[in-house]
Parts: sequence; C-alpha cells; structure tokens
Amino acid sequence: MFQRQNPGTPPPIFDSVYTKQTNVSGTATFPTLYKGTYNLTVKKFGFIDYIQNNIVIMGDMTFDVVLSQIKSPPRNLNVNDTSLLCKWDKPLYQIPIFTEAWTSGSLATNAWVASASNWQIYAGVGNLAPSVGFNYLPEVYNYDIYLTSKAFNGVSSPEMVLKYDIYLSNYALTNENTLTVELWNGTTWTPLKSYTNMNGSFNWKTETLDISAVANINGFKIRFHAAGVDSYDINNWNLDNITIVAQAFSTNNPCVLGYNGYLNNVQFVFTTDTFTYIPPTMVIYNQSFTFCVNSVWGSGTSAKVCKTFTSHFLCPVTNLTAIPVTNAAYLTWSKPQCAAATNQCFIYDDGTMENGLAINPGFSDWLGNYYPIAAYCQRSIAQCGYAVVEQCSSNEPELRN
Repeated sequence: MFQRQNPGTPPPIFDSVYTKQTNVSGTATFPTLYKGTYNLTVKKFGFIDYIQNNIVIMGDMTFDVVLSQIKSPPRNLNVNDTSLLCKWDKPLYQIPIFTEAWTSGSLATNAWVASASNWQIYAGVGNLAPSVGFNYLPEVYNYDIYLTSKAFNGVSSPEMVLKYDIYLSNYALTNENTLTVELWNGTTWTPLKSYTNMNGSFNWKTETLDISAVANINGFKIRFHAAGVDSYDINNWNLDNITIVAQAFSTNNPCVLGYNGYLNNVQFVFTTDTFTYIPPTMVIYNQSFTFCVNSVWGSGTSAKVCKTFTSHFLCPVTNLTAIPVTNAAYLTWSKPQCAAATNQCFIYDDGTMENGLAINPGFSDWLGNYYPIAAYCQRSIAQCGYAVVEQCSSNEPELRN
C-alpha cells in the first residue's frame, strides 16, 4: 500500500492511497502513481508489518521487501511431576476477528438481527451466563427463523475458524426441530453444521468449524437458522462464546524447525517433537523446578513458555517380565536404578590414582563404579558393595563378592 502525503500540510495527510495484492510470486505493480512523497506499508498475515516512510517517487522505482515472521511460542505446556514428561502444542498465530459473549444483554450491541422475537437474551443461562437463545414461545409452525450477524472482513489468513458453544433443552420428540449454522460468502448462504432435537436434550458443548473459504472475502456473515414443524417440541436452543478467529497453519508449519527445552533456565534439549522428558538426574524429589520451552524458527526463537512444578519423580523398576502360570501370572523385575554406572579410576585423598590394572602376581588394585550426579544435587551413599580379584592358575582373574 502506497499513501501519498499532501505536500505542505503538517502533520502529513494522505490525498492518494494505492492498494494492491501481490501475485503468486510476491510481486505487486503500481502502473500509475502521482509524483510525490509516499509511505509504503506491506502486510502479510503472520508477519511483522514492513513500513518505509517519506519515499520520494519521481519516476519508476523497485522496492525489495523482506518480511519477518511473527515467532509464536508453543501452547498449552504441561509438565507431569511424576513421570517428568513435558508436552506442548505447536505454535499457532491467531487474531480474533469477532467475539460475542452477550455480556451487554442486547442483540443490538454487535448488530445482530433476529427475524422473530423467539431469539432473545437468556440472563441466567450460558457457558457462562448470559447467552442468546431461541425460545419455543411464541409457538410457531413450519418455521424458518434467523439470527444473523453483521458483515466481517477477511484478513487473508491461511485459515479461519468459527467457534461457539451450543446447548439444547428439549421437550418432546413428536416433531423435528433443527438449528443450522450457515455462512454467507457475499453471494450464497452455505450450511456448515446442523443439530436436531430428535436425539433429545444435550448439555453445553464447544464446536469449531472451518470457514477458511471466506478468509480473503470482505463482507462475509454468519447466521443461526432455527427451523421445524412445531416449536412447542423444544424448550430452547442456546448459543454462547461465538468467536471468529484468523490463524496461521494449524497443522505443520514448515518455518518451525523444533523446540528448545530448559530446566531452571539452562537448556538441556533440542527436539523436533512436541514433548520431552526431563532427565531424572536433574531433579530432586519434593523440590521445585521450572521447565521452559520455546519454538525455533528459521528466523530465530520465540519467547519462552514456562511451568513451575514440584518433582515427585521416583525411579521405576526395570526389566519387568510376566510368565503365565495356569490362571495366574508370575512377575519378575529388577530394582530401580536412576542412572547407569560406568567403570572409573579411583583417586585417593593424596591425589594418586588407581586405574584398575594389575600385571604382577600378588598385586592389589581398585576397580569400581562411578555414578554421575548433577552439581546442584545432594546425595549420600546408602550402601556399598565390594569385590576381591585374585590371580588363578588358569591365568584368568577370579571375581568373588
């Protein structure tokens, strides 16, 4: 978009505005512009606006623009303090286009149009109250009655969704009554989803419908279409928390490369999955820790999303096996061991070291296991084992516990 400043008018006002949508290659051509001073703005959903001011255009010019993506963080982080499993949802950039919770108590506030008085505000019913509802009174027969929204403009987002909560209090199954959600694309009304009273009442439930077909359309609308043979067979349909949301790709976003995981602000993992396990050696039972995760984009990293938890991790048993014995099962397992041991050399208090090797008869040496413990952990030795190695006539060492 080019905005031409009106010369000599402080502060600047714009007497000419030129707007174009790029082609598939990302190019927009403005064949005729008045000479003058312009502000240039380039917008793309999910990217930071590019703005360049006070451009003097006196002839043909070319502008190469590089947009920076908005780096959204992961969502819905959860940490299981027993298993140390950390899970999150993929980043999803969203912009609410419209929200209706009926808190004003009026249909007129957001320009809803009801084709009959059956549509009304329910002050004491909602998810949470209030809500809008279609009431069976005044009783109507073979009816089609609508609640229609105002017009909305798309924002050229990859996806767009309609969300709402719906509830039915039914009275009888004698005649069918329905409620249908419909979408206006500027030309025709298209049904998106329909509900019937023939299965009886149902409690509040949240629905999400794809309306990406109108993401690039100005002037689209939604409406709720109540219809049926005899409205006396229902008590009321109710709707609440109606939202229209523009969003980026909700499945795989090719610009997200993976995720960094942090414990107490120290990175310990990079993963391409949407989950990771905190290593047990990094936590202490019944102490608090903070796990954070951010998303790694091609252009950088997002802000961190964090969760503080108290560790209740205990090492599980290993090598569990089950053997069927007639009508029972015989279970065996190994004792818990949080970390594997590795053979290491011993270093005495005086600084000398034993490497566990002895080549002369009657020579004594040390050999044992080393258990790595994080620097900030506190541990004490509860039990030690020992082994004696002596040379045998077969020239093979013999190990006795």
